[in-house]
Amino acid sequence: MRSITRCLVWIALLLVLAPSAFGASGSGFWNWYLIPAAGSLSGAHGAYWRLDLTVLNPYQWRSITVRIRFLREKTDNTSAPYRDFAIGAGSQLSLTDVIYTQFGVTGKGALELWTQDGAYFTPNARSYTTSEHGSFGHEIQGQDWLVYGGQQAFTSGVHLGDGYRTNIGVASVSDSSITVLGEVFDNSGQLRWTYTFNLLPWSNEQVAVSSFSGDFGKGWVRWSCQSTGSDAAWVAYATPADNTSNDAIYYEERLDDQYTTVIPDYNLSGMWYGTMYAYALGSEAIDVDIWQDGATVTGKVYDDSTGFRIMYLYGYEDHGTIYFSGTPYVLDYVDEDLWGTATVFSETSISGTFTGTGVYSSGGSFSLYQAYPYGLQAKAQAPAGGHRHFAHPRTTDPSSKGRSGPR
Repeated sequence: MRSITRCLVWIALLLVLAPSAFGASGSGFWNWYLIPAAGSLSGAHGAYWRLDLTVLNPYQWRSITVRIRFLREKTDNTSAPYRDFAIGAGSQLSLTDVIYTQFGVTGKGALELWTQDGAYFTPNARSYTTSEHGSFGHEIQGQDWLVYGGQQAFTSGVHLGDGYRTNIGVASVSDSSITVLGEVFDNSGQLRWTYTFNLLPWSNEQVAVSSFSGDFGKGWVRWSCQSTGSDAAWVAYATPADNTSNDAIYYEERLDDQYTTVIPDYNLSGMWYGTMYAYALGSEAIDVDIWQDGATVTGKVYDDSTGFRIMYLYGYEDHGTIYFSGTPYVLDYVDEDLWGTATVFSETSISGTFTGTGVYSSGGSFSLYQAYPYGLQAKAQAPAGGHRHFAHPRTTDPSSKGRSGPR
């Protein structure tokens, strides 16, 4: 039954962690990266966009092999072909116009890079166009983070009019089709345009804001994923460009890991006790240590009889409803996730249900009662592993469905 509680924590962890565990630019070496916007194609105002890629092998004592594949726009790329590139010790791979020269295609999409043996590396890319005055473009860092599930994210810096244009895009790193909504606002917060990205597995889509909206000056984008399954993983971006020079800027999304768009009604910080029941595992007495900071709710679940911690929960409370995911601490169930909702009846009573994968796929329920409240509202802590850092999602070939946990 320890697994039940662990799962519950994972649910809260996934839904809340999805937004808060993945955020700003990269932090060190990793073994999987995504270049969310990549292409070799003609653009507006006489531009021809191409992507140059560099990949550094930091090891001074060994060579590595980096596997790269092009994820074509609006295409199911589950079985897309890849190329292997051997990089010597302390050496760097440099590829010019990589989409055309290495994959023999024109068009746009994204690039996925990884090593099968888990060797670390770091990539960078530059998307640019040329003119009689030289080349103009922007950097795209190799991203080792993702946004998960139904979480929201924001991108500032949209510019439409006054000699500027902006494209916005989303790249999916999901084994199933997902839907992401992009809402474009002007500086005053007025909604100017809404676009739904219907993304096939491992694909992306990029659109020009000008094709759907009149000029409005400067603004920003709110992103929200309409697919809430644990497989939903994505990143979003905006690329404003100068219409005269074609000089462009690349802006990443920023997750709303503080749940600023929801309104909490309670402060649930305290020690709780109760019972959890999973249909495949039976019932278990549990103790739950809960911290709430604003809307963010985190919890540690313990087996009441042994004191062993069995799960970590992460989620948020909105008008008396808790949306959560959980990650188990028990190794037997570490790859079997759960997620669910709970109703706050009062600051001393919570009940909820959950479902998940593996032993949790048949679902379950729980009821908690507060033993005593904490005097001060505690700051909710993000899970170990850093802010929005995503571990290498590929364990074997591109057809693999496996993912490892947070770094």
